[in-house]
Amino acid sequence: MRNRRFFQTFFLATAISIILGVAVVAAEEVYEFGAVAKFQQYFETIDRTKTTESIQRFGVSNVFTSITNPCNDCMIGAKLKSGQNVDSGITVKNGETSDFWHNWTILPGTYKLLWTRMDFSPLNANFRGHWYYNLP
Repeated sequence: MRNRRFFQTFFLATAISIILGVAVVAAEEVYEFGAVAKFQQYFETIDRTKTTESIQRFGVSNVFTSITNPCNDCMIGAKLKSGQNVDSGITVKNGETSDFWHNWTILPGTYKLLWTRMDFSPLNANFRGHWYYNLP
């Protein structure tokens, strides 16, 4: 009887922690992708639907080139696009994250993220991108 009560309590606590953990993860949506950035050539993500009224954030990690790994001086530029609106963008380096501050970028809607390599180089920069678009 005592073991049965213990297992019931254990499973109930586990179920509650899983439900709460999923709720916390669902509150913040992050689109992560591996990408290549070429100097002054913009690439873009697929459409993402933003449902919250909050800032958007972009960061990069694991930036490298064919001769420099990691490439801590490689600059990755990013812009947000929604319909006809395109913001002026931000620039980040390996391990950095920055916020988009234009008024319209906080509004819910459909967005794309555009990126390029900002520093002049004939080498492509490979990186892991992190686009936070539904922050709580």
